[in-house]
Amino acid sequence: MGLHGEVIVWQMTEEERLAYIAKHPIVPKERPAGVKFSNIHEMKRKEASMNGYKNGKQANSNNKILDEEDKKFIHEQYSTGLRLHEIAEILGVEKHTINNFINAERKRNSQAFPRRTIR
Repeated sequence: MGLHGEVIVWQMTEEERLAYIAKHPIVPKERPAGVKFSNIHEMKRKEASMNGYKNGKQANSNNKILDEEDKKFIHEQYSTGLRLHEIAEILGVEKHTINNFINAERKRNSQAFPRRTIR
């Protein structure tokens, strides 16, 4: 190994160069007309939203918005004593989605989801 700052020059043979290019091809990337570097974040945000992402999160079953049937189901299961992570698993959402829904409902109507005692 060379000393700090020493430059080692290594030259490929033509066969090595062609093999490297074949293994690591340069793939041109399509860019919209008029894109500037100062606009790259806006371009990425637009591209992400077109691919189903919103606010940095993909709109899939883990981040879905609860519909009315889900809300009724959550209330029924919560009343029977089912744990939040179990309800979330059944609905295919994250636990924090259920927790946020319950907290919002408590703000509207404190009797809707009474607080549970820890056993």
